[in-house]
Amino acid sequence: MGGKISFPRIPISKDRVVVVTGGNTIPFLNILERNIVLLPEYTDDGNETMFQVNYLSQLLLTFHLLPVMKRSGDDSRVILVSSYGHNFHSTPFTVDKIQGKQHNAGNFPRFHYYGNSKLYQILQMYFMNRRLAESNVCVLSLHPGLVDTEVTRGFQDNSWMTWGWKIARVFSKSPAEGAECTLNAAINPALKGVRDVYYQDCKPKNTHDDARNKDIQESVLEYSLSRLNDFITDDIRNEWKTK
Repeated sequence: MGGKISFPRIPISKDRVVVVTGGNTIPFLNILERNIVLLPEYTDDGNETMFQVNYLSQLLLTFHLLPVMKRSGDDSRVILVSSYGHNFHSTPFTVDKIQGKQHNAGNFPRFHYYGNSKLYQILQMYFMNRRLAESNVCVLSLHPGLVDTEVTRGFQDNSWMTWGWKIARVFSKSPAEGAECTLNAAINPALKGVRDVYYQDCKPKNTHDDARNKDIQESVLEYSLSRLNDFITDDIRNEWKTK
């Protein structure tokens, strides 16, 4: 198969995460603990937290792992675990909304920004597949379902969300059940060569129109590359620049 990959344990509040692939050490963005935040927060890299945690850091990791994946047989897959919540992103969507600088602690629409971060993952599926079409690597995205996790930890100040989740979790999946759709996308032999499909309950589902908008896809990629400038090589930058 490809090169060896290890994930060393490094404090994640301040230090940069390091990924080691095939003997090469890659400086990585800070990865923070939460994926929903209460207020506008920014990482040490200057990015809105959910933009970086839920999307940008994973995009960077994918960029650096792709050479290994391309050497790993004829069926390599990137699985992006998005969410039905992508439908509730900021609309109309424009790139200048990514960092949320127009908001403050009193009006930060945290659920919209969570939706934005999940929209980015689906956009990533499309712009990556366009560039990987002639390779052995396919990219899929999915919604794992309503899973009994700590999703409300970013809404602890919101009594409506807290009580709503107590009711909704009665109908939620266990973590093991929630993993089924992800595992199916990752290892089902019938999905070899399948691209640009978003799954829910292991079945293809439509995404929001904005997710399928090529102009939005390419504008988010271009902006992402600008934010990753210090973490990628010229070869990566040239391979993925907007076409």
